[in-house]
Amino acid sequence: MENLKDRGVSASDADILASILRAQEWIDDYCRQKFSSVELSIDMDGSGHDVLFLDDYPIIEITAITYEDGNYGSSTYTVDVADDIILAEDEGYIVHRTLTWPRGDKNVHIVGTFGMAETPPLLQEACILFAMAGGGNGLPLSGSSVDPVGSDLQSESISGYSYTKSTKAIGAMVPGRSTGLSSVDSILTMYRRAPMMKAVGGRESSLNTTSQRLSRIIGD
Repeated sequence: MENLKDRGVSASDADILASILRAQEWIDDYCRQKFSSVELSIDMDGSGHDVLFLDDYPIIEITAITYEDGNYGSSTYTVDVADDIILAEDEGYIVHRTLTWPRGDKNVHIVGTFGMAETPPLLQEACILFAMAGGGNGLPLSGSSVDPVGSDLQSESISGYSYTKSTKAIGAMVPGRSTGLSSVDSILTMYRRAPMMKAVGGRESSLNTTSQRLSRIIGD
């Protein structure tokens, strides 16, 4: 919040926080990955394969996994994460070394930390600018230099990357497509994961990419 206030935002703390949270959620959804670190317990459908794609990625750490061998009244098993699990952290899937995940409805239970341990500076800047513009509700925060109409471009560099910064929006925010800010959109494009075809494990992924990545991991 202090970063926004340092840029002239005079809105209340509650309004600033709400706008930041909206911006973070919009950016995570748009880029199809999490950029902040969060501890989660997630339930996944067993895939019938040794590979299981998770709904929340990248993976920072998996601390516990249990599963049932069916949907109703089945036995529960605990997985030795350290010995039996291969993590593909960036792609967000796990591989069991010795078994296939039994098919079932939310029968695999995973506890871990997901997202990024440290958010890249460019993404922090994107979130700040989008939050100043309202974080997707079309109403800029009070005192914000980000205006929903017009364009005011200037060059800026962060972590060695130069880009054109707009202190004003150039168009309307389009859910899932554009923040309405050229500078923010240009940053998010670099981090957005491409849509991928349906694969095993109840998640979307590229089968070719998965196969290549898995071969490399196992070969390491």
